[in-house]
Amino acid sequence: MMNTSALPIQMCIAPGKLFYELIEDWFRETTRSDISRISRFYAAFPAGDTDTIQKMLDDYLWESISVR
Repeated sequence: MMNTSALPIQMCIAPGKLFYELIEDWFRETTRSDISRISRFYAAFPAGDTDTIQKMLDDYLWESISVR
């Protein structure tokens, strides 16, 4: 059995959970920094504007996978 008390705190958190929390924080900051952008994204759903939804999701995903 591995002694986890000597590991950094990040190692004790499940890697998927840590990644999820990082992406969630990034998405929250990104959406709050550009209210008009997220408003267009939300408005596209009831309007059935799949082209806008796809384009904006592509943009968000592209930004999320960029190397920083």
